[in-house]
Amino acid sequence: MNEKEIEIFANGRVQGVNFRNTVKKYADKLNLKGFVENKEDGSVQILLQGERTNLSNFLSLIQNSPGLAKIEKLSYNWKNISKNYPDFKVIKQGNFLLDQTKSFMNLGKSLLKLKKNPIPIHIAIIPDGNRRWAKKKGYEGSFGHYKAGSYENLESLFKEAQRLGVKYMSIWGFSTENWERSKEEQKAIF
Repeated sequence: MNEKEIEIFANGRVQGVNFRNTVKKYADKLNLKGFVENKEDGSVQILLQGERTNLSNFLSLIQNSPGLAKIEKLSYNWKNISKNYPDFKVIKQGNFLLDQTKSFMNLGKSLLKLKKNPIPIHIAIIPDGNRRWAKKKGYEGSFGHYKAGSYENLESLFKEAQRLGVKYMSIWGFSTENWERSKEEQKAIF
């Protein structure tokens, strides 16, 4: 026999929608042992033991977000069996009423959660000067390039990006359109 263990974490709309009972139904059908449990963060932990083929089949079944569940993120880790489980159990948090209350509370949080705008881990900036700004201030148009590419300006951009959680930044100093600018502006950009 090729018995393995897999630990799975499912995130999304997975509590308060009968997901644990569906997991148990699939586990029993595939002759898998272990447990399923709601976590405080709104995710569901599943630990399964059995034939590797059956474990892979289980993964295929739940990746399709069965029933009213909507799995947004699924992570899993294959392991060697550490502790033998005699059967498959749904672990509840306290008595039935408490367990259901917590499940529905987490479902509500999941449904009402405001999505933050995702921040990219890498951004590129072109510190291209603003000729109109410079001329409005009484400077030559090329002065905007000096201002945009100045240490102070770039430092403030880097600090703000860091504050927002950006991990990498690239500076693109010269775009192809800049070859059409005057020699004075090209010099200012470089």
